[in-house]
Amino acid sequence: MEAVWPRTIVRTCVIHLIRNNFRYASRAGWDKPAKDLEPVCTAPSEDAATSRFPDFSETWVASTRRS
Repeated sequence: MEAVWPRTIVRTCVIHLIRNNFRYASRAGWDKPAKDLEPVCTAPSEDAATSRFPDFSETWVASTRRS
């Protein structure tokens, strides 16, 4: 976008980037990762979300390596 409209402001929300990854899984498989991601999404601050993310990451990185 910035190449075509150089004055455009592009915002990148990390939560939306993470949640957009759900499209790569079937709908039937969304419930568990969504539940595990909830503490990150509902954190009261960026620092709290950052401290909660490793728990989510460890669970799901480990599960993708087993597949």
